[in-house]
Order: sequence, then C-alpha cells, then structure tokens
Amino acid sequence: MFCTYLDNSNIYSGSDGPREVHTLVIGNWLRLAGQLESVKINAWKYAGEDALWCGTAADRYDIDTKIFTKYSTALTRFIYICYALEETYRFCSSSYIEFARNNHKDLNFKRLRKPSVQSAFLVDQLTTSELPNSFLHIIGNLNFYFVKYIDQYKLDTSGLKGVTKESHSYGLHLVRNLRNHIAHGAFPLMNDFIDPDDTYIISELINLLLHASRSATIYIQALIKRHCQNFKSHEYLAIEGAYGEEFDYFLENCTLKYALTLHLTQPFCLCSWMDSGNKN
Repeated sequence: MFCTYLDNSNIYSGSDGPREVHTLVIGNWLRLAGQLESVKINAWKYAGEDALWCGTAADRYDIDTKIFTKYSTALTRFIYICYALEETYRFCSSSYIEFARNNHKDLNFKRLRKPSVQSAFLVDQLTTSELPNSFLHIIGNLNFYFVKYIDQYKLDTSGLKGVTKESHSYGLHLVRNLRNHIAHGAFPLMNDFIDPDDTYIISELINLLLHASRSATIYIQALIKRHCQNFKSHEYLAIEGAYGEEFDYFLENCTLKYALTLHLTQPFCLCSWMDSGNKN
C-alpha cells in the first residue's frame, strides 16, 4: 500500500527501449506476496499402490503434502518478491545513471550496466541511518542460512568480488545469487519421496527462502525511501486536502521515513490507519 500511495515513476532504458517504471507495480507484487496464504501440494495425486496397503506409505504421503505445501509457499512468495525487487532495480537505474554522469571525470569510477549491480552500488552509498530498522539482524539471519545452503549443495556464487560482510549490499548480493540459482535450475526442488531423516533439509531451505524474502523486502524499502521524491497518488493528495483528526494522523505518520519501519509492528498501520486515527 505504501508504494501505491507513493505512485512515483521513472524512465528505465533497457534493451527493449525506454519505458516507465512505477512504484505501483512494485507494490502490487509485494501485495501479492503478502496476501499469499498457501500453495497447496497434494502428494496423493500421483500416489502409488503402496498407499492402499501400507500404512507407513500413506503416512508419508500425508507428511509430504504438509512439508511441500510449506516449501512451495515459501518458494512462490520469494519469486513474487523478486519480481518486485527487479522492478525496483529498474526504478533506481536512472538515479545511478545520474550519479555516474556527475562522476564521469573520476578515473577510478567504473560504470555499471546491470540494474541489479547498479542498485547494489546505490545501497552501498546509503548511510546507516538510511537503512531499515534491524537491518544487520535481518541480513545476519539470511547469511547464516545462505552459508549452510552453499555448503550443503556446493553451488557457485557470483558478483561477490570486493564485497564484504560489512558492505550494506552484501545481503542484496546473496538474494541475487539465490534468485539466479532458482532461475537457472540449480536450486533444489526437493519434490521427491525423501527419507524422513532428511526432512530437516527442507526446513532449512524454507528458512532460507523466508529470510531471503524478508531481506529483499527491506532492500526495496531502503531504495524506495532514498530514491522517491514525495507522495504523488490521487489517494494521498485527497487525504492532504481532507479535514479530520484521522487524516492528520495519517499525514503525520505516512512519510517517506515510514518506509524504513514498514516491516515492524507499530501503532500506525496503512491497513487500519483510519480506525487508529479515530482512537487518538
């Protein structure tokens, strides 16, 4: 909803030519991810005859249904958030191009071409105060599960040369690598009949996807806050012109700075701001 109230747009010039990129589209993908409750998997759909005469096999089909439903839900949510993140890359590309133009005389400045790498560069320009609340904690959790994931499956990573764990963009690079593993078929689907003793592996993959989703979202928050100018939607402008305590309450709280705390539970909420405003 925050991106909807913003309704900012930028021109992105890609290989297919220039087009407008809207925060509304970013918000729509995030809304879809947030509203996703479950991606139902039915392990019984292609069950063998063993389920008819073996109680243990039948129990496993039930267990697989529950496990892979959770797994598929986490995977699908991450993919939706990645769509929002990639649109954010394109939205911020013009800011990077402007930065590059202003520093073109610097011989040490290397111009970057990919929007994802451009956004990582922009994140590294942010000060600590421009990062979302609990940033280090959230990225630390992602790193914990990402390291275990890489060690378990012996997968390659890219784009981390010169990037340290202290770099603001470190977590963004981990998200990008995970997204690429999924897109290129390297990420384990784990949809085979598995040994019960190996179910912890799926739990770790689910945790990785959950922490990657959360990390990707706070990077979107940071980039949106830094590279949007002000609120331009008709809805926001209508509230600006309205009279009442609830509208004053909204305007006092729905600021660009609010982007840095969107992931936290707090008194002000875009889903129920009018009710909260009336209580005050």
